[in-house]
Amino acid sequence: LAFVTNLIMPWMGNFSLNWLGQVVTITMVGFTTYAIIIHNLMDVKVVLRRSFVYLGTLINILVVAVVIEYLVIWLFDEVPDILNFIILIAGVSVFPWLRNRYYNFANKYFFSSLYDGRKVIANLSDRLSSSLDVDEICKIISGTLVDTFHTRSVGILIRNKNNSNYYIKFNQGFKVGQRKYFASDELLHGRFIKKHKNIVVEEIKKANIKGYEKTLKLLNKYGVEVLSPLNIEKENIGLIVLSDKESGDMYNSEDLRVLENIGSQSAVALQNSLLYQESQEFGAKLKKE
Repeated sequence: LAFVTNLIMPWMGNFSLNWLGQVVTITMVGFTTYAIIIHNLMDVKVVLRRSFVYLGTLINILVVAVVIEYLVIWLFDEVPDILNFIILIAGVSVFPWLRNRYYNFANKYFFSSLYDGRKVIANLSDRLSSSLDVDEICKIISGTLVDTFHTRSVGILIRNKNNSNYYIKFNQGFKVGQRKYFASDELLHGRFIKKHKNIVVEEIKKANIKGYEKTLKLLNKYGVEVLSPLNIEKENIGLIVLSDKESGDMYNSEDLRVLENIGSQSAVALQNSLLYQESQEFGAKLKKE
């Protein structure tokens, strides 16, 4: 609309609606800002992080290429075409390696949660396939979550099939005292967990949905920020529990997407390890008898 009132109409000699362009622009900026802050629809920090990495990588490669060509010109007065081709091939070949170096550098010194989601999932899949020990599986999952999101605390809850309560299978950082079980919230289960949706505590607070007050109070007490379901198809076997990040940043939509994928991979590995543990215990029981 602003394009029409401030460019097309003036070009045709009509300035009567010229004022409308500024109003539309301010309104658009306002709605965009609201979406970013309230609904977390656009991950500005993610865009900035990736821009930093790719721009830094390209500038690095271009500077090296320019220096090489300058030296060749200084020594031989001209640059052979074959040299341009070699520089191009070398630049394309070294780009992934150099990009990863910039990712690591940016993650360490500038951004607390810069990562390659696909690489995280691939590495997790390889590590999970190397063990059937449930405790080792939990440590692998926890290590991946801490390394990826820099979260302060991680918990893994397993759902009891008999009463639908969750018992603590793994805890790193949460101060729960002697508590071992948590009751299932059927409202949250039906609205989020069953549908394989992450539960972001802050978003539920802002939505002011009735019926979750008791559960929210419990989650706040233990400093829980996100619950992610461990589902295999329609069956829920447990939950991943995360506290806040060390940086204080919110979990953005990319974090939540990666967390869903981590949950899917982890659910299968945990299910297999639990079944293996049950079979081992059953075998040991038979030997005693």
